[in-house]
Formats: sequence, structure tokens, C-alpha cells
Amino acid sequence: MAPLTIMTAIAGIQAIGAALTFATILLLTALLGPELYGRYAWVISAGGLASILLKRGYQTTLVTDFAPLDLDADRRPAPVANTYALYICGTLVAFAIAIFAGPAVATLARPELLWVAPIGAAVSAQTIADGILRAADRGTRSQFVTQILRTAFLLAGFGLLAVSGSRSVAAFLAVYALASLVAALVYVLPLLPEALRNRFRGGLVRGNAAHFQVAVSRSIGAHLPVFVTGFFVEMDQLAYLAIALRFSNPISFGVIASRAFYGAKINRHVRSGALRLAQEDFRMAARFSFAVALLAAVGVLVLIYGLSLLQMGPLAGFEDKGLLFLTLCLVSLHQLGLSAFGPVQLTAIQLGTERYVRNLNLAMIAALAVGLVLAGLSGKVWISAVVLVGYGFGISFGLAARTRAEFRRQLG
Repeated sequence: MAPLTIMTAIAGIQAIGAALTFATILLLTALLGPELYGRYAWVISAGGLASILLKRGYQTTLVTDFAPLDLDADRRPAPVANTYALYICGTLVAFAIAIFAGPAVATLARPELLWVAPIGAAVSAQTIADGILRAADRGTRSQFVTQILRTAFLLAGFGLLAVSGSRSVAAFLAVYALASLVAALVYVLPLLPEALRNRFRGGLVRGNAAHFQVAVSRSIGAHLPVFVTGFFVEMDQLAYLAIALRFSNPISFGVIASRAFYGAKINRHVRSGALRLAQEDFRMAARFSFAVALLAAVGVLVLIYGLSLLQMGPLAGFEDKGLLFLTLCLVSLHQLGLSAFGPVQLTAIQLGTERYVRNLNLAMIAALAVGLVLAGLSGKVWISAVVLVGYGFGISFGLAARTRAEFRRQLG
């Protein structure tokens, strides 16, 4: 399939996924309202942070160490199958514990916290499956599963809860975890019986500290702000920051698509010594990512501004419309910063700058954490969004400068 055709297909998947994502978020906000949505978002963020620790950067490691991966072969690499099976089994165990322990914690003030572990495990399994598909150069399939199938499952599940009249935060979180598990099983399920049949012989995928730092930097901005801010403000105020982060997600579709399509290609060119081709792919990925991000940002802001004017719309529960739009504008700038250079972190690692990537990530994460605590003490969620803008642009431009310098150095 020609590159233009593949990128067009990915862009189409992103557009459909964005529409489904917006429908899902609007349904959630209409059903739960600010206070319950804030509780829901806080558990999702806690689960997201748990998943960062659980998946250990394997998504990047799978692409870097195993691409091109042949999933059609009679025997796939044992470490890949074993790692996938381990995460699926761990997710099933976490689900079982949450279901059986649910009645015992139902009378507590925050029974939904029980779903932090299943969400963290399920999101980790989904990430591993996505990395396997991208290592096999099946980026279009990984995008379809993540952006369309998983989101459609979420929308359908939330719709059933709406019809049933349920307003249990725990029920909505269970649907979220189940959707991630389903996404982890599509296309990659044959690896599970293979690993079990071989009794996990062959070991696991080896972790990589730099890859772990990439995973932290890539995901921390989506989870840490809500998690930290939730300790300082009421849940109905936290909802403003949480919903801004969710609404701005389509802005990152460009970098996700560019990573899915160009990640394995750049790695293949670097490993073969074709640095000119790798550099050109990186430039194309960055242009595509920023263009999609900019268009998505404009679309998101226009849509949310229009919806905020409706008196009886899905955002009617958010009374401070000015705060909602200001927070969304700031978070959108954060997403634009992260998307400006496409798969820049993955490319930097593939060029051998793991130490620089690690140090920059650590410094920026520390700055983000301190900034969020100070913003939380102010009690104003929009200040947390300002901290995110600095983080997004700081890490993205820092990595881009080093990546370009490394290309120049290696090309002489």
C-alpha cells in the first residue's frame, strides 16, 4: 500500500475516532455532571499513572528491538508472546479481584477507587498490543483498534448505563477498563495461547530505562495534572481541568498517527545506516503531526465554544463557561507543543541519545510536578493548565533541538 494511501487511511481513522471520542465525553458529562465526572476522571488518572509504571516503556522497546515483526509466522518471538500473555493474565486477575471485592467496599465514600488497578492493568495490556502491531508495521490496525473500536465500545457501554439509569461511577469505570481489555485482544489474541502452550519459555521483553522515560513523558501530561490537582480542589472544580484534557485529546492524533506510520520506518533506516532517509521520514512525520494538531485544535475550540453557548446542552452543568474555555485553550496549547515535532522522542532514542532523553524527561517531570503542586495550592485549575503549556513546549523543543543536532553530527 502506498504511503499516501496509508496516511489517508490513518487520517480517516483519526477523524472517526475524534467524533466518537467527543460523543463519548459529551455523553459522560451529561450523565454524570461536574462532581461525579471529577471523581471518574481522578480514578482514570490514577489508573493511567499506574499503567505507566506497569508497562515500563515496552511500547517503544517492541518497535525498537523487534521491528519488523512478522505476526504471520508460525512461531513469533517468544519474549513478545510471553510479555503480551503476562499482561493479559494480570488484567484478568485485577478484574476478578475488583468484581469480587466490589460489594465489600460499596458502602465506602469512594468505592470507585477499587478500579484503579484494573484500569492500570488493562491500559497497559492495550499499550503492549499496540506496540506489537506497530512493530509488525500494522500501524493502521493499531489506530483502528485504539481510536475506533475501543471508543465505540466505550460509547456503547456508557449508552447502556444511561438506558439502565445507572449513575454509579464504579460502573462507568468498569466499562472503561473492559474497553481497554477488548482493544488489547483484537488482532493480537493468537499470541496468548501460544505463550500458554509453551509455558512462557523464552523469557520476556527486556526493559529499557530510556524507553521507560519516553513512556513517562508521553503519558504523564494526560494523568499527573488531574491526579495532583485532585488533592487540592473539589471534584466539581477538578472536572474543568479533566474535561479540557479529554476534549483536547484529538490534538494529539497527529503525533499518534505519525508515530504509528513512521516509527518503524525511521528505526529501520537508522539500523541500516540510511540516515538521510530517516531524517526525511522524521521531517515528514513532524509536518504531518503539527498540521493535524493545528487543524484539530481549531476544530475543538470552535466546537466547544458553540456547545458552551447552549443552555440545555451536555455542558450545561459546567456553570463557569469562561473558566472552561480558558482552561481548554491553555491545554490545547500544551497539546500543540507536544505534537509539534511528531515522534521526536522515539527518533531521539533511535539515534542513540538515550541519556539526553532520560535527563530531559526527569528534569521536565520534576518541574511539572513542582509546578502542579504550586498551582494546586492556589486553588485555581487554570494555573495548572499554564504549567502544562510550559511542560509541553519545553520537552518537545528540547528533544527536537537535540534530534536535529544528532542528525547533523552523524551525517557529517
